[in-house]
Amino acid sequence: MDKGSDQNQNDKPETSQPSQTGENVVFDKDKTPPPPAAAEIPEEYLTDEDLYPTAPEGGSNIADLAKKKKPLIAFGLGGLILFVIILIGIGRFLGAAPARQEKVTLTYWGVWEPAAVMDEVIRDYQRQNPYVEIEYTLMDAKDSYRERLLERTRKGTGPDIFRYHNTWPAMIKEILAPAPQTVFTPTEFQETFYPVAARDLILNNQIIGVPMWIDGLTLIYNDKILKAAGVGSPPDDWEALLEVADKITVRDEQGNLVTAGVALGAAENISHFSDIVAMMFLQNGVDIKNLKNDFNARTVMDTYTGFVLSGNNYWADHFDNSINAFANEQVGMILAPTWQIEVIKRMNPDIDLKTASVPQIRGADRSNIANYWADGVSRASKQQEEAWKFLKYLSQKDTQTKIFELEIKNGRLFGSPYARKDMAELLLQDPNLGPIVRDAPILSSLPIVSLTYDNGLNDRLVGYMKDSINSMLLSNSVAKSIEVMDDGFSQVFQEYGY
Repeated sequence: MDKGSDQNQNDKPETSQPSQTGENVVFDKDKTPPPPAAAEIPEEYLTDEDLYPTAPEGGSNIADLAKKKKPLIAFGLGGLILFVIILIGIGRFLGAAPARQEKVTLTYWGVWEPAAVMDEVIRDYQRQNPYVEIEYTLMDAKDSYRERLLERTRKGTGPDIFRYHNTWPAMIKEILAPAPQTVFTPTEFQETFYPVAARDLILNNQIIGVPMWIDGLTLIYNDKILKAAGVGSPPDDWEALLEVADKITVRDEQGNLVTAGVALGAAENISHFSDIVAMMFLQNGVDIKNLKNDFNARTVMDTYTGFVLSGNNYWADHFDNSINAFANEQVGMILAPTWQIEVIKRMNPDIDLKTASVPQIRGADRSNIANYWADGVSRASKQQEEAWKFLKYLSQKDTQTKIFELEIKNGRLFGSPYARKDMAELLLQDPNLGPIVRDAPILSSLPIVSLTYDNGLNDRLVGYMKDSINSMLLSNSVAKSIEVMDDGFSQVFQEYGY
């Protein structure tokens, strides 16, 4: 990593300074004017009579006239002297070396984004701000990252800047430093990013993080399988999803699934099952703090498990994990974040994969679940303002564009979806990212997101939801399963102050 330079490039040698004794300043000793000739008497020693002799009797007194002009002459000389002093002062100001900016070192913990991407962006920033040095470390999100972040920060050895999931603020609020109004205002933030980011990352009218990208669930489908069943376009609501799933499902002579219509209904072998159920909660207006008394919660759980439990099931427990099953062309449709598209294409480069927005409830308000990461500044940092200036730089359009390009340059098939509203047009027609960008304005957050590896709010709620779904698949009552899940949720919410 290039280091920021200590040397201010505007440093210049100091020029000669005016004498403090009031004597004339000597700018060039070799060009000092010679003293006046001995026969000459300096003018300042001459009297008025010497300069202006008295006229003969009856004539004009030149000395008297000269005396009347002397105040004007004195004023002119004073103005000239003042002008010279000002010029000298300006010369001193321009010639003197400016004070050097004190060196600033910022430590930065990232996840998911490789150093090859971030180091180049950091070098660009350091070239513009040579007094800043930023040390980026790629952390392993799966290795108790959240716990280490809190522990190290409490000990005073944590980073100045760190990345965290959009559902984490309730768990890490003690270490989040708000952005100075001089760097980032809430109004500017709301104008720049999608509404979900403002709801997640503005607390008590203070910004506590900057989204680095935006993501949620996307409908990923195998176009070859759909076309083989005579389906010309993907479903856009849940009723249409059921119809398409029914058409593309293939069974053997015994009625066993050979090709599943859609990966829904289970927990153990469906990646992001909790995200899917959380999205269904949002679409049905479910209160996750009062599940057992919310009839819509029961409807959602019934509908979800029905994809496995109904007579015409479209998924079964004998299938591999939904991502692997889709890559192996054993299922026609799945719901997953955009980054899973690359996982699938690397497993099967020839797959006829296409994407669409997630299904909605026909005639109801549209909604999708948010799943993204943001960067924040530590309360323990001694350079909070400088850290926030860097995050502001990362969020700029040019920087976001460069990060997107660097992600591709360093081996990815496509970059992360832009978090800025004013960059949506760049990706709306993208075959992989277009659907999530179209859904970005309707994203909402719930802390039931899988694969955040937080060992806390998300992971524990996901665990209770998994137990509830498994209980229902074992023919236990919906009401009892939801009641147990609700009790577990309440304990977790109380513990983390959610």
